[in-house]
Amino acid sequence: MINEESLDKISSDENSDTELTGDHCEAAKNKQRLLEYSLPTSSNTDDCRQKPNVIQRSIISLSRLPSSPPYVNYYSQVSNEVEIGTEKLQLIHSNFKRRVLEKIRSIREIQPVSEISKETQFHACSSCQENYNDDSSSSNDSSSSSDDEEDHKPIDSTRQANLTEIDRKRSHPCALHPDISFNEPGQVNDGPYCKCSWAAKQTGVRHNKFAGEKPFKVCDLNTNNIDHLYHYVLKIRPCPAEFSRQPSQLYIGGVKEPYVFEGFSVFFHRPLPDVFQNTPINKWNPEFEIELVDEKVPKGFTVGDLELFYTYLFENVLELYDLDRTLNVSDELSCVYWHAMPRFVRRMPDGSMDILPMSAVLDSLAASFFPSVTDDIALSFQADKESLRTYSNKKKGMLFLNPAKKPMTIRADIIDSSDNRTDSFYPLLTHFGIRPSAYAYSGKPEYQRALKRFVKFRHLISIKARLSAEDKQTLAGYEERLRQLKAECKVKRDATISINSRGFFETGLYPDIVQHSMFLILACFHVRFHWSLEEFEEKRIKYKFKDRAILELALTHPSYRANYGTNPDHAKNTLNNCGIRWTKAQTSDTPDGKSGLGRKRGINALIEIMAKQSSNDGAKSAVKHNERLEFLGDAVVEFITTVHLFFVFQDLEEGGLATYRSSIVQNKHLASLAKKIGLHEFMLYAHGPDLCHESDLRHAMANAFEALMAALLLDSDINECDRIFSETLFGDDPQLFKVWKNLPEHPLKNDNPYGDRHLIDTVPCLQLLTVFENDIGIRFKHIRLLAKAFTRRNVAFNYLTLGHNQRLEFLGDTVLQLVTTEYLYQHFPHHQEGHLSLLRTCLVSNKTQSVICDDLAMQKYVVVPKAMKRRANYASTATLLRVKDKADLVEAFLGALYVDRGLEYCRTFCQVCFFPRLKHFILTQKWNDPKSQLQQCCLTLRQPTSGEPDIPEYKTIGVEGPTNTRVYRVAVYFRSKRLAEGVGGSVQLAQMQAAENALIENANLFPSFNLYAPSDGLDALKSTQQRKQIRSDTFKVPDTHSIKRRYAPDSAVREMNNTPRRNYRPSSSLSNYSSFTSRNIPRTTGTLFRIRSLSRESTPKSAQAYHGKLSNQKRKSPF
Repeated sequence: MINEESLDKISSDENSDTELTGDHCEAAKNKQRLLEYSLPTSSNTDDCRQKPNVIQRSIISLSRLPSSPPYVNYYSQVSNEVEIGTEKLQLIHSNFKRRVLEKIRSIREIQPVSEISKETQFHACSSCQENYNDDSSSSNDSSSSSDDEEDHKPIDSTRQANLTEIDRKRSHPCALHPDISFNEPGQVNDGPYCKCSWAAKQTGVRHNKFAGEKPFKVCDLNTNNIDHLYHYVLKIRPCPAEFSRQPSQLYIGGVKEPYVFEGFSVFFHRPLPDVFQNTPINKWNPEFEIELVDEKVPKGFTVGDLELFYTYLFENVLELYDLDRTLNVSDELSCVYWHAMPRFVRRMPDGSMDILPMSAVLDSLAASFFPSVTDDIALSFQADKESLRTYSNKKKGMLFLNPAKKPMTIRADIIDSSDNRTDSFYPLLTHFGIRPSAYAYSGKPEYQRALKRFVKFRHLISIKARLSAEDKQTLAGYEERLRQLKAECKVKRDATISINSRGFFETGLYPDIVQHSMFLILACFHVRFHWSLEEFEEKRIKYKFKDRAILELALTHPSYRANYGTNPDHAKNTLNNCGIRWTKAQTSDTPDGKSGLGRKRGINALIEIMAKQSSNDGAKSAVKHNERLEFLGDAVVEFITTVHLFFVFQDLEEGGLATYRSSIVQNKHLASLAKKIGLHEFMLYAHGPDLCHESDLRHAMANAFEALMAALLLDSDINECDRIFSETLFGDDPQLFKVWKNLPEHPLKNDNPYGDRHLIDTVPCLQLLTVFENDIGIRFKHIRLLAKAFTRRNVAFNYLTLGHNQRLEFLGDTVLQLVTTEYLYQHFPHHQEGHLSLLRTCLVSNKTQSVICDDLAMQKYVVVPKAMKRRANYASTATLLRVKDKADLVEAFLGALYVDRGLEYCRTFCQVCFFPRLKHFILTQKWNDPKSQLQQCCLTLRQPTSGEPDIPEYKTIGVEGPTNTRVYRVAVYFRSKRLAEGVGGSVQLAQMQAAENALIENANLFPSFNLYAPSDGLDALKSTQQRKQIRSDTFKVPDTHSIKRRYAPDSAVREMNNTPRRNYRPSSSLSNYSSFTSRNIPRTTGTLFRIRSLSRESTPKSAQAYHGKLSNQKRKSPF
């Protein structure tokens, strides 16, 4: 242990250091004010005479109080704003180093050393070590082993090493208290900070390796270097001082009002990016907003002042040993990338603000750094409790520093009298802190397993219809076991710690400066990351984002939690030991910063989120990672690839196009594209084993590339996405890039570049299609494309359509996928990726499209060969199209509309015909298909003590009919018992019907869900009829004329009233959509008539004259 005599000798040196470099001639004048500030005052002068040691100590403290010196004594102006330090400033530096920094260092040098384990530790994955040990504490909740086997699972070497490290820290000879964690370089609370391999440490933001960094000019310590530094003020809202007991403040001799700390001035070596989001997306405290404001440069500082203050505050008081300000420039000489100046200010009577020069700040901090209590003062406090109480009221909440302990600095929430059970007569510093999770019972493996069993059992019995006595007894047993473990550990997160004040020094600082400092670190890290994004924009993708926040979101992996800007355990320990005391934990490790929005698992969470309707108020999503963007980007990449393949390979059928597309959009290929642009150098993901394996990292890179495409779409348009994707794909091969980029026109458009509507008068088939155009309000410029969309595969090749509609159906499917995905992303901000996928499945399903086909009477306009019309049974079979065939017609129509009119027309068509159905899908929960419902119901029958849950099994029990009209019979089994059968044109449809029948016929097995469970036969008949009616109404919408009347302007309605209605099927579900307004369907007012007005273009009479000249014209852009 440290010799107490050596500590006393070091502390006693304070009495000899009475001189300071400032002008302290006003000591006697301010004696009474200092006594009121430093020590309890007493109106009885006799009490003061009885305490000569206290008075002597007060006089010594008075001599330390610096007066406000003339500014020119310490700084001289060289040029416009450049200042240089004088010799008096060098004396200030020497005094600060001698009285503060060297004193701390001398005491720390005699600390006993606790050896850290030198055994190299790696993540438990094959990329970082050769063994494949799985750490069950960090694994997912899903496990194939039973609970009993899990209880007896031996603790592996990684966990044992963590426990050994925790025990070493708690029993450290210099530990301030076993329940208070301290910081060590390169260490977290339970082991090494970085367990990555040497190769992994060479790249990545998590290792402080930022791309594109260049060395900065080294600053002259004796000047302010303002000629090459950029000044910003860090603003934090709300101000942390509002939550502190009192703000940090400095008293200067001759000035009545104190200088109050308001924040930091930050100096960077380069300006902030032009487009810069001040507040990071993932920050450790979501309740604060930070902003860097460009303001006038303050006077009275040099870089040497700032570095001395940095050493004192960040390295000694806060002990942030892993905070790294150096650039990633190898061995090149460079300055650190930021400097910080504390802003101690006071308001002047005229409203101006006086900022305390750094010379006075350092002088005042040196004067404030003295032993908190000496022997004489401690004895006087023991004799006079009232003086101790007054002293406590004035000093509590301050940061006290003891260089002989780990951690050195602690926040004193209460200063109380000494414990009578000990011999020490020094007051006690009481700290209300929070134990690290590794120290509490929640970090114990046995408690974690018991808690997991308890939560799992409680969830299983919560979905049971009724509880048995055995279930209640088992649940009570698990709960009692948890209580026993808590009682055995006797360690909770909250901790009340009382420490003897002997050896502690006063700092004069309060927790508000700690909070500001942690936000300063986060802000500087954020700026450095955005500097590297400038490199990404300028040299990797050659596009500058208008909203940089969406780019940052695209690069954020779901594993990335709260960002501290440095070692997270160091930051948490500092905040717990020195930061503001909160009534609740302020650090959030959830992806979104809120406890409720991050959860995606569970049927209850699924039903709750899927019940939310669309939002048109422009609300931002609370999801702080790139999964939602990846969902949109997947559709963008597929769309771009499909369009290029469609136009480049004009003779290739649908199957060949699908094969080529799958090879381009697969994750393996997208990961290689991401590596081409170095996307992995900018990705934000957790510093742990999540992405150590190469396959996991490549999968994350592929997802980040898709998210990047989505970010480009939202920030710019589809053309910019196409350019960047094409350059990344074939940018290194000019010949392939030229073929890929310069797309030829569609053959039907090539034949008549200015339109082919002049053929309508001579072709009866095209005349019929004009009726369809008038009905839907869309006028095609190349009507042969519309004819091709209605030409099915059974039609032989002809020169009117140049083939069937399979290729257009392939293109239209991708167009519908993109438009639907984009709409869902923008209007459902609270839905996760999986939730959006369920809604999209409802919208683009074959059944939904078949109903749209019926509503628009598309089957009437299907092109039929004359030979087929002459068949005897043609009249009876002409309208018998399968659901899949009707869906193909809609997709082919969308493909033709895209080729002829572009993407905006497709968006408008979907807004009118597709998106209004979303409300009904949500209200009726049609996103939850019968197979999912049956599986959820079967999970409710799971026994809490069983292992893997039983799920329904589907078996094909019969296949009938020829290959083109085959019928499948499928039976569904549960626990080897057949529940029901189903029949369908495909295995999937038959499974759906079997699941639906099982829910109806076995409703008594699932009473908690109350699915189709009538009370008697009559109710059963009514229930069945109502259920069928609901199913049939699910996909019905008002016919096109009704939609026109609702959204068209008055003039258009008058014109439409004179138009005879076509043979549309009447809709029985019109009442279901009576609440739809323009608010529910944005940008749809007069949609169909707006399209019609835009498409009314006269066909040039000389179009054929230009045919020979323009037949080889290239398509400039497919978008």
